[in-house]
Order: sequence, then C-alpha cells, then structure tokens
Amino acid sequence: GEPYTAASDVYCLGTLFWQFVVGVPPRGTAAELMTDGMREEMVPEMPAEYENVIRACWNPDPVKRPSAKEVVEMLRTNATAIREHLVKSSTIKYIKAREKEYMAKTESTIFFAESQVSRSQFHVYKDLMEYSRRISATTDNAPT
Repeated sequence: GEPYTAASDVYCLGTLFWQFVVGVPPRGTAAELMTDGMREEMVPEMPAEYENVIRACWNPDPVKRPSAKEVVEMLRTNATAIREHLVKSSTIKYIKAREKEYMAKTESTIFFAESQVSRSQFHVYKDLMEYSRRISATTDNAPT
C-alpha cells in the first residue's frame, strides 16, 4: 500500500534471489509476512551468505534494507562461498515439495498464449497492449 521506492525494488530483488533457488514464486504477498517478518521460510541448507543477502533485502524496515549497489557488493564479496556450496538433499527435498505445491495450486489457472509457450521475449508497450486486447477478446467469449 506504499509508493514504490528503491527500497521496494531491493525487496523484490530479494524475492527474485529466493525464487532463483526454489524455482516457484513465494506464497501469498509481502503484506502477508511470516511471524519472523520474512516473506517466506528460508530454503534448508542454502548457503548462509546467500541467505543473508535475501534476509537483508527482505528487512521489514525499508530504511534498513541495503541499496542495490550494496546488494551487488554483498554478492560479489561472497560469490566464491556461494558457488562452492554443495546442494544438500534437504534443499532438493524442499524445492521439489514447493514445486509440487505450486503446480497443484496453479495447474488449472495458468494460461499460455500458444505462441509464447516455449520462448521468452521483450515487448514494446504497443505490442503488449495488442496482446492484452487479443487475450481479453478470447476470455470475454469463453464459456462460463
């Protein structure tokens, strides 16, 4: 409910870092924080250095979040330790459980445009508006 700021961008960056490991979006929204103030539980046995970056980005107090430049420096400083971390079986188990939960929840709600299933692409605003119109026309005529 607050305006977007550099601190909210850093929060989103932390969410992306978490999602890089797990492969699915976090549950709920940032407004539905867990009791410890984190957006999600941390991945079991994730490298502590990487977890610290995510925790810093997800600090509930926006003033205490690092700047984007500081996040880059945190990652750069800890890159070797993060890369050398072996993926533990508990981490893999957690990721598979989250993937299964996510797929079960979204299986009936995900819609892919046939031409976009297997590729990612940047679009200009005009193209996005046209795509949105086509989607709306398709869903407006769908049986209920």
